Amino acid sequence: MFRAPQLRKVKLILILSLAIVFTLYSYIDVIVQYGKSGLGYPVVTTTTIPPLTDKSKWTSILECPLTEIDPWEPDDSRYFGSPSEPSKCHPKEPVTSKLENGKLWIDPKGYNVNCSYKCLHSKRGNVSKPDTRISFILPGPAQVFCDWVDVSCKIKGWFWNSHYRQVHSQIYVPPESSRPNVTKKRYNVYILGLDSISNGQFHRTMPKTAFYILNKLRGISFQYLSKVGYNSAPNQLAALFGQRFTSVPHPPRGYPILNVTNREFCKKFHTKDEPFLHFIFNDQGYRTVHIEDLKSVITAYPNCKGFRGKFSNHSAVPLFEELEDDDFSKGVLEDSCKEKFQICADFLRNYMKTETPEPKFAYSMLTGPGHEDLEDPYNYDEYFYRWLQSVKENLDDAFLLIWSDHGHHFGKFTNTFRGQTDTRNAMLTVVLPKDLRENSSHPIVQNLRQNSQTLVSQYDMFPTLVDLATADFGSPSSFTKHLTLQDFQKLNKRIHEVHGDSLLRPLTHRTPTCAGLGIPFTFCLCQWPIFTPDDAYELKTRVVYDIPPLLNGFLKSRGAEKKCMHIEIDVDRGIDVAEVSARLVTPSTRMIRTRFNIKGHDYDNSHDTELFFEIATDGSLSLAGRVFRFDTQWTDGKCLTDEYEQYFCICV
Repeated sequence: MFRAPQLRKVKLILILSLAIVFTLYSYIDVIVQYGKSGLGYPVVTTTTIPPLTDKSKWTSILECPLTEIDPWEPDDSRYFGSPSEPSKCHPKEPVTSKLENGKLWIDPKGYNVNCSYKCLHSKRGNVSKPDTRISFILPGPAQVFCDWVDVSCKIKGWFWNSHYRQVHSQIYVPPESSRPNVTKKRYNVYILGLDSISNGQFHRTMPKTAFYILNKLRGISFQYLSKVGYNSAPNQLAALFGQRFTSVPHPPRGYPILNVTNREFCKKFHTKDEPFLHFIFNDQGYRTVHIEDLKSVITAYPNCKGFRGKFSNHSAVPLFEELEDDDFSKGVLEDSCKEKFQICADFLRNYMKTETPEPKFAYSMLTGPGHEDLEDPYNYDEYFYRWLQSVKENLDDAFLLIWSDHGHHFGKFTNTFRGQTDTRNAMLTVVLPKDLRENSSHPIVQNLRQNSQTLVSQYDMFPTLVDLATADFGSPSSFTKHLTLQDFQKLNKRIHEVHGDSLLRPLTHRTPTCAGLGIPFTFCLCQWPIFTPDDAYELKTRVVYDIPPLLNGFLKSRGAEKKCMHIEIDVDRGIDVAEVSARLVTPSTRMIRTRFNIKGHDYDNSHDTELFFEIATDGSLSLAGRVFRFDTQWTDGKCLTDEYEQYFCICV
């Protein structure tokens, strides 16, 4: 038997032992996950590609080694949470209302109510124009001549008063609308956009939705769709305008220097002459809708003027202007147990189900399901599974593109090799109209299936959608050859540039590499092995002393040295270097990937940064691709307007 003092000592020893074991386990876990730099800072050195030091087996930097991307890689499971418990929210509806066939109904449920409603209209760009309120005369109904209607009821009780607010949507088609003179066979075209959900994340976190699309709707999933810019703007705008919104003045040797092709985009209002996708569909006799679950639509992002007037026949903009009213927001979202994206998805479903005299085009991009946390899509898998079931019959005469602009940007998974690959690998699955689904020998079906297994980019989205708007679907043989820029210009006079190809057609004429397709090297899905070179210590020294002059020199060349702090490397946070196993254009040159933390001369925080550089035979260094800062820390460079330059800058 232990005496009391001895027992306390035994307990203390056990507690200390457990603490030491736990600390060692945690440390080992960090080493396993990240590797360890020479200066003690855990950085990403692991990769699913085995190191390759035999130079005779290296692949050219101008080729494209693609590896199969497994969404269920066991090592990834530590970064993904699990579905949360279903919401126990119960709608607070002392009064109910509904909008059916253009008629608004309100059920007071026996209460003494005073109700009114008003229409919400689009005025221009991301600005709406609400009507004045109209009293609702019970028992109703009231005829509504708009897409969005805001309902408000004041409820008088014996001991209390309350307020009911709700919004309803429909697709209002004026009775004078006439059927356009369309001579070619036309399909409806719908885009269901899910912001920040990669191809792998979609299959990993939304398995029921993916199963329904691939098995019930026979969707064709593209495995290697590469983003072409860091965030939403350069990727979505590439699809909407067909222009390049990313510049890369420091490409690896052999890669093209890329420039933004429309530098006036944010400086002036967009005009009706723009090569904007909605206008191109309008030109072909389509009705259009633009749906985003944010107030600031992508055409006016981040601080652009946007369109001076309306840019689509229907829009979700009126909803988000009104949601700035706290009372309206509480009633529509909190009291109704709804999220913004669900109201937008309902609007898209209404659009798909509405009979119109013309074919329909829909562009939607929903941030709610997956933009914030990596595991969020788990919670909406059932919702989209049921949503797709509800519109299945409306897809018989339509192309449905389930699409994302890029993968997830936040958290520890992004800091891993696989996470970096994942964020570059956007999602695209194409569901065909029923007659094409059932005709596997049709050239469109064969082309899509073949193209789904090769490298494609967001630059291919615009020509694909233009093709859907203008093609002669009554002539299958016309899909056996690709379209040139001259072909697109004949189809629509708005088009002045095309940086990709229609995925409905053969891609055999082009080289499926990042260099060949104009995909910036930093966002390239092609994967070359890396290894730790023998001169790693010397390379780290070069990074400390030679990289800051390159970064600061670039800012000075752009006249930004007074807006941005002088950049230094935070040596206390560690440095990692790895050599890329790739044959370069200049054989004696080496490519190095390095990761470190940068800090400004007058700045307490440091930014986790990665870049590639090349070392020439004379020892000189040159950047090879853009600077990348993790966890969206590039926002500290917002004093500069050019997106590429922002990554170099920490604003004073």
